[in-house]
Amino acid sequence: MQTPAPQDVRSPWLFPGDVVELTLERLLDTVNRSTDPEQVRMVAWAQAATDDPWDELRASGEVLGLRFTRMEGTLDDMAKVVAPEAPLVTRSGGEEPGWLVISGRAGAMLEVSLLDSPEPEPITRELLAQELGLSDPDGATTWFMVTAAEPLENMSTASIRKNPLQADIASGEAAPPIARLIALLRMERRDVGVVLVFAVAVGLLTLVTPVVMQVLVNTVAFGTPLQPLVLLTVLLLGGLGFAAALRALEAWVVEMIQRRIFLRLVGDLAHRLPRVKTTAFDTAYGPELVNRFFDVFTVKKVAAWMLLEGLEILLTVLIGLLVLAFYHPLLLAFDVILIICALFVIVVLGRGGSKTAIKESKAKYAVAGWLEELVRHPNAFKVTGGARFGVARTDTLARKYLKARDAHFKIVFRQIIGTLTLQALATTALIAIGAWLVMERQLTLGQLVAAELIVSIVVASLIKLSRYLEQLYDLVAAVDKLGQLVDLPLERSSGHACIKTNDPRGARVVFNQVTFGFPNGPLLMKDVDLTMEPGDRVVISGPAGSGKSVLLHLVFGLRWPKSGHIELDGLDLRDLDLGSLRDRVAVVYGPEIFEGTVYENIQLGRREVDMAAVQDALRKVNMLDTIRNLPDGLQTMLASGAPQLSTSQATRLTLARAIAGRPALLAVDEIFGKMSARTAQQVLQALTDSEAPWTLLAISRDVHVQGFCTRMLHLEEGQLTAPPTRRG
Repeated sequence: MQTPAPQDVRSPWLFPGDVVELTLERLLDTVNRSTDPEQVRMVAWAQAATDDPWDELRASGEVLGLRFTRMEGTLDDMAKVVAPEAPLVTRSGGEEPGWLVISGRAGAMLEVSLLDSPEPEPITRELLAQELGLSDPDGATTWFMVTAAEPLENMSTASIRKNPLQADIASGEAAPPIARLIALLRMERRDVGVVLVFAVAVGLLTLVTPVVMQVLVNTVAFGTPLQPLVLLTVLLLGGLGFAAALRALEAWVVEMIQRRIFLRLVGDLAHRLPRVKTTAFDTAYGPELVNRFFDVFTVKKVAAWMLLEGLEILLTVLIGLLVLAFYHPLLLAFDVILIICALFVIVVLGRGGSKTAIKESKAKYAVAGWLEELVRHPNAFKVTGGARFGVARTDTLARKYLKARDAHFKIVFRQIIGTLTLQALATTALIAIGAWLVMERQLTLGQLVAAELIVSIVVASLIKLSRYLEQLYDLVAAVDKLGQLVDLPLERSSGHACIKTNDPRGARVVFNQVTFGFPNGPLLMKDVDLTMEPGDRVVISGPAGSGKSVLLHLVFGLRWPKSGHIELDGLDLRDLDLGSLRDRVAVVYGPEIFEGTVYENIQLGRREVDMAAVQDALRKVNMLDTIRNLPDGLQTMLASGAPQLSTSQATRLTLARAIAGRPALLAVDEIFGKMSARTAQQVLQALTDSEAPWTLLAISRDVHVQGFCTRMLHLEEGQLTAPPTRRG
């Protein structure tokens, strides 16, 4: 294709108002993510315009399931990282800058997607530098690498159910593991196709040995000179050498597939897990569920075997039997019988293998989950009888695993027996048939030797397959477990951005006729009305289990009322983008410390939170001197849960994380009881200071906390009692 002239390339990039919408459509198409065009339009225009167009594009794209990684470098660096599944987007130069989407490479040129063109067009790097406003083609520029935030979405039950062939999946049922496996391999269809071509070639070259042996036997039988033998040897060496080279290339391609499978899963879970609905963990323990991640190594290992050896075995068997059929019609009948017997061993004798493999896997994770419980609650199992109970429960779960394992191995073992029996019968039958055909002069001696070698290869392949049958079942079970993670329900990703008001006192929050109750449980709130004006300091008390903490869940968008609605600065929470909402609202339930430095635990990757904000937050919670006295100060590494800190210190560190972002609404749940009276008083003075830029909602039954707040309410039996009372 001829490189377009500069004026032909430039005009589509300088699109006016809806350039973000068109750019998002092109990016979604490039990463093969299907989205409703109306949703793209709504999101593109719903995000509030910012002074930074990069942030505007990122915010819109993330709502649509894209991940943006900001990078800097030269055009050569661009060419190294761009890929069909990872396009680049950058700003063009000029008086009216727009967006450029670079979707791949075409030799020395880069493929640039024009916003009004259905296909990308290759342009030179010099022309691209001109359009980016770079005076030097080797100059540095900034771009986003764009990938699908949920690359394994096609493995989810909801996505598979859209396939007409899988439309019969009942509501509430998970997608079958085979369908998930096909969806996973479909993402790698390009490289899988390359592996298939290599496997066909290797399968054909595998027959070089029996064919050469056939010619060699006939040659020796007729007493021909040495020269043909040398030629046959050279041909054999060439064929086997070429097959070895193809196997090496095949291994390299499969290694790339394995790496991408791992990265897809890691990237998908990193995006998915923080966005899982809170209700998904009401009946399951999150860390135990995430153990399923380790099944990715089973998927990698067995998928690599399938592509490297499985395809080769299958094609070797098919090609070998096809060659055998050309020798004699009787051998064609032998082929048909052999195939039927092989299918009987794999399909009939293996019936139920997938289900028993999944049951075994569930039993395995039940044991692992219980062992985690022993470590997670060590003190509970140190009391009298606790250790014995732990051992007894472990024994029970271990017996259940062995029972499931026994049921599964019975199926695997009968397939192994079937394969070994097939090997003995097939080899014996071929020798008998071949010898008879030779005696009847319907088959040459060389053909008999070649046929025997072919059958030996075929049967050896089937035996090899029988050894890997259990791994195939493990693959099915592993894909099923990964599917459980992919099927975790996510929070909604659409909505309007919060409008940041200019009120320095904080946000206005309104609960309007809010009713809430857990499924199959009593109502915790009945038509609750509550208005918090900017700058209010509200404390809510109530007996245990009255639903006080749920108020914080509702205002943070973790749960939703059965009826009624909640407003933040006049906007219904149901209409807001949750990410934007949580930029304005911060909630602290107790210590939440992850593995990382003190600075990372407070800053949390927020660009608006700088070192000064971190230090100010630590000062407000009376932790600055404590952190400075640590060996590495703010760079001190903390383990998960921060065992080197007291509960009070870990709680205050979590509180510092919340206030460092200067939220408009700060909600805290019974955190002051974890501090000494003096420390709690110092923290309360900072939180309720008249200059603090937030509205405060505190859950506490402590009268000292109530003394710092301007309004006191009581939640019990679903009702907020005690009308607002302001201090003198």
